[in-house]
Amino acid sequence: MQKRQMVSIVNSTNAPENCGPIVASFPALVPSSSTTFNCYRHLEDHEPRATGFLSEKSILLGKNNGVNFISVNRDAAANSAGSFSEYLVAIHDRNIDKVVIRAAPLYILSREVNRLRQAPFGNGTATRRIQARNVLGQAFGSKRSRAAIQAAERNRVDVSAMNDIAQHLQDDININTRTLPDINESDAQDQSRPGPPPNLDAEEPAQVYSVSSIVPDSELRACPSRELLAAATENDRDRILPYSRSSWITQHLNFAIQQGKKSRQKLKLLFYISCMFGFRQATMSRGSEKVQERMSRIPPVIQEGLWARYSEASRLSQRNRVTSEMDVRLLAHMFVLILFVDDFAANIGMIASDLHLPVARVMKIFRAIGCKLETPNLTDRNRLGLPRDTPLDRRAFLRIPLDFPKPARGRVQRP
Repeated sequence: MQKRQMVSIVNSTNAPENCGPIVASFPALVPSSSTTFNCYRHLEDHEPRATGFLSEKSILLGKNNGVNFISVNRDAAANSAGSFSEYLVAIHDRNIDKVVIRAAPLYILSREVNRLRQAPFGNGTATRRIQARNVLGQAFGSKRSRAAIQAAERNRVDVSAMNDIAQHLQDDININTRTLPDINESDAQDQSRPGPPPNLDAEEPAQVYSVSSIVPDSELRACPSRELLAAATENDRDRILPYSRSSWITQHLNFAIQQGKKSRQKLKLLFYISCMFGFRQATMSRGSEKVQERMSRIPPVIQEGLWARYSEASRLSQRNRVTSEMDVRLLAHMFVLILFVDDFAANIGMIASDLHLPVARVMKIFRAIGCKLETPNLTDRNRLGLPRDTPLDRRAFLRIPLDFPKPARGRVQRP
């Protein structure tokens, strides 16, 4: 029997100001092997700053004959915004049989085509007129027109800019699509749905979605169910919740408290839904100080998970932002958790009121996760404990078989 060789794990002993390993991300394009990279950082009085290589501002620059790659150290920018992420690189030194671990900064690189930098614009061309009009619109236009110009710039596709890198893209496409299933073997609509992936073979509503696909176990354990049970008054519970101005959460929290220890899972889900409410409200604020203040009651591990799953990196600011697409994704995942708490029959009107959203939009998102919008029948009333004779509004029922909206022909409309 071969004897196992033990390997020690140690932290790096290099000085923090020394350059070390880095983590680089290349969205949409992988550099060729001929690309050379150099890292530059600001020197004050010809000496490195005392803050160290990881937290100080630095620039990563890569060059080849056709494309340049450039990025600023995102960890230095995120330091002031309160980042909870840190990247570590482990290097195995075979000479001493040790794995050396050191923190590494993150760079998300953008590309610049060399030929386009030297290409002059023709006088009187349509491109020049559009650019001049956009400059005027940015300077003197209304808030709505400026937002439209920025959206058009983000979505603009310049075909000529892809000439020099077309072969690189084609090679990447050929490699990455070899193992893709045929369209007849996978449902393309699943990728466009805002909610978590459903189990289309489910035999009952509780099997359609999994709580663990929305809330990781580490985040669920951070939800204080014991503290909620031990709270003596409703005001004490409100001080624990990250968001306490939801009638729906308050109503179901009172029901769960009456059930005692049997309702701990529901209490955890209610606290997590309150975190999602608070996260959504906080990210609508302007300024990092207000965001951190409004999220102060959300446990750090849950904050990190919400930022990671429901926000995108912004090229215009140092911190991530919740786009309209991410907001729909957040609401869809929140509504699935609401269905678990609400016995798969959600009160649409109360939820829309708490979120300050039109009822039509809330109904549209419930449809997108497979719900049917119906008035409770006699069986539903008996199951949910609702009065038999009182007129009720429609509710979002998750029933088997699932009822997803049919794809619209022509222009696609998002929830």
